[in-house]
Amino acid sequence: MIFVITVVIGILNGPDLWDVPHDILMTHVRSGILGWITLGVFGAAGFMLAPPGESIRPMAAFGVVAMTAYILAFGSVELTKGTSIQRPIGGTLALISITWFFVWAVRAKKGKPYTVADFGIVLALGFLLFGAILACSSASSWAGWRSCRRDGSMPCTPPIPAPWSSAT
Repeated sequence: MIFVITVVIGILNGPDLWDVPHDILMTHVRSGILGWITLGVFGAAGFMLAPPGESIRPMAAFGVVAMTAYILAFGSVELTKGTSIQRPIGGTLALISITWFFVWAVRAKKGKPYTVADFGIVLALGFLLFGAILACSSASSWAGWRSCRRDGSMPCTPPIPAPWSSAT
């Protein structure tokens, strides 16, 4: 699914066969960033760190569902003008998935020596988690205007400022 989204939007956008709306184009970008890079890191971590006989199937399945939901949230905003609750929900699922993989990876190496490759994959998961936390916290500081309908029919939630933002 993620592969199809990335390729179809890219093929139609590349030669200007379709003037892609911004939210759909962001679906293409997110499917590349989250779909390929994040799920690739998840797969590598599972391959490298899972002890023999341990199944990471539930964690991996949740990761695929969470990333797919987050990616589809970007495209669905184009179809549901006026509200964007899909992105916070998808972002929260993605953050939970990344956190789950990171915690699992750290626990998988608890008390065992790290090889350079092990350290690299745990570090990659750590950077994914750091990026997800930054994305969620910066997105929450914009929540006040993103969660409002333009016609004013839905009350706005007050923005939640990130600690480093100048919002009050």
